[in-house]
Amino acid sequence: MPFYEYQCNRCDFIFEAFHKMDEPAPVCPGCGSKDVSKLFSPVAFQVKSDVAEQRVGKRLRSYLIDGKYKDAIRFADKAASILKSDKVKRMAEEVRKRRPKSPGK
Repeated sequence: MPFYEYQCNRCDFIFEAFHKMDEPAPVCPGCGSKDVSKLFSPVAFQVKSDVAEQRVGKRLRSYLIDGKYKDAIRFADKAASILKSDKVKRMAEEVRKRRPKSPGK
């Protein structure tokens, strides 16, 4: 399970990214900069799916607590496409249900 740690070269924000090995580096969630560096991580892959599911759940909760519903949905969809886990698919569905309705809809 590829989780990578990056540090933004502009604002020094350190963050994890969940993506395939052949995908480009993500933008910094703190400032939006594309100038990020991958940090050395002794363990880049987790074999146990339950550990990956826990990490996905923790990240989703963090997005929801911060009110970042679009980021949570985007992350949940990506996690569900990579992990192919029923539990992660259910988490993605639950995140979509929690999204607040826009006024007037």
